Amino acid sequence: MLIHIRAAQRRESIHTNTTLNPGQKTDWISDAMDLFRRQPVSILLMAGFSIAMVYLTTWFYNEIVVWYESVLDDNLLNNFSLRHYFIKETMRRNDFRFFPLAHQDLHLLSWFTPYVKVWAIVSAAELITIVALCCRFISNLTQKTAPSLLLMATLLILFQPSTATAFFQLIYSERILTLLLISYAVSYLAYLEKKQESTFLITLFLATLGIFFKDIAPILFILPAIFVLILGLAGRIEGKPAYRELTLKKFTSQYKLELWLTGVGVIFIGCFIILSLIPSLYEGQDAFRTHEKTFEFGARYIGLLVFSSIRLWSIIRKQQHGTLLDALNFSALFYSIAVYAFTGFRDASYLALPVQIVVVLDILYAWTAWVTPYLSTRVKEKTLGLLGSSACVLLIGSDQLRKENFFTAVHDISQKQVIWQRTYNSTRRRLKAARSNGENINLIFTDSWFNRKRHLGRLPYHRLIFLNPSKQSYVVLDGEGSGEKYKPQTGDYLINIDRENIHEYVHDLDKYEKIYSVKKNIQSGSLYRRK
Repeated sequence: MLIHIRAAQRRESIHTNTTLNPGQKTDWISDAMDLFRRQPVSILLMAGFSIAMVYLTTWFYNEIVVWYESVLDDNLLNNFSLRHYFIKETMRRNDFRFFPLAHQDLHLLSWFTPYVKVWAIVSAAELITIVALCCRFISNLTQKTAPSLLLMATLLILFQPSTATAFFQLIYSERILTLLLISYAVSYLAYLEKKQESTFLITLFLATLGIFFKDIAPILFILPAIFVLILGLAGRIEGKPAYRELTLKKFTSQYKLELWLTGVGVIFIGCFIILSLIPSLYEGQDAFRTHEKTFEFGARYIGLLVFSSIRLWSIIRKQQHGTLLDALNFSALFYSIAVYAFTGFRDASYLALPVQIVVVLDILYAWTAWVTPYLSTRVKEKTLGLLGSSACVLLIGSDQLRKENFFTAVHDISQKQVIWQRTYNSTRRRLKAARSNGENINLIFTDSWFNRKRHLGRLPYHRLIFLNPSKQSYVVLDGEGSGEKYKPQTGDYLINIDRENIHEYVHDLDKYEKIYSVKKNIQSGSLYRRK
């Protein structure tokens, strides 16, 4: 597919005479300096956000701890080997889930570097690309560039809780899913305008890739094509012939991309049935627990509903033609319903990130196509740009009034990692000091994200003992008497890095004295010693 895309681009470049003249070079430094002069606030915000992402990213976070074992377990001698946990997590499912490509971007990154802060740099680049592509989509759709468009996009995308939960962590595939979605939207729009073979292939490639990152991702990539097909046949898409004007040959030619994308959706269904549904029915497992589902939303989601309703009414009344943005809006609404059906919907959750990106596109469109033309004759351009960015700041401020907001999300994520890391480091220092004093160190742990291969094996102990929470039995996993049953003794250490309800795992917790705690009001991040 990539070879065909490149070949098509070369043919189109030759045809349009857009290739660079021999010896012509692009001055990237000058272009970058010019961009900084024009958009200093946006560049500084993105840079600060990226630095914060890199600074706060560690190995000490949920699935990252698990993946650490797979990345470092004899793979550094053969970097291009498959990582067990990346494969197990996504490609060996029998619980009605189907997202075989989720986390595989991190899998590929692990071949080149095991350092998660480098992964965070790549994640930051993805976020910056999303911001830039949102601006490009709106500029191409409206054929205008509104004042402060980049700054508004930066503010609206960066400072929302779904962005925080998705990008200040590496464990959620919504990061790459959203990048693929906005890339798909830009490419699809370019195809609708110019009908080039390269944009056709790029759009098809991005959609085919994107649908395998999430169970419900086909809603984001296939449903827009179906909406375009329906609106086009109804004569409500500019450049698309209505059904009365069509022959079979013209239909397949004018709606080629939409038909191909629909076919990709059919392929997805077939793959899901064979690779997930049948094995899941055989095993009888279900990934989704039955619980009370809620639908929580704020001002941004209300804006999505209002904007979609206004656009739909104008299309029905034949006052305006439909656009790809309208198709994305209705897909986002269906996507939110699908999220609610599975787990419940919260627009502050990482699950809502694709929906939030579409909301940002709506805001930018309304600003560029509706507000700017009206105000441009009344106020100066700088004043207009200030008004747009101020409105975004007010919206962000209203977001912070909610319980789940951007700053609380970042704080909770960073605090969890700080607690885990401080507990580990403090335990290491204490055990090292005790061992240098001649003490026999027996370290007990229970069900946790951490185990012998996941960091605990590097602590200075004589014995590492696992407490089975269901049986309340002790087994030596490493050190003296490995594999033997164990009876707790006075002076034994019990480490609890990540369990808030440690008393449910250790029934005789009253026989232990807490000798270290990161915070007094929480149970995780603690070290105990047997009385």
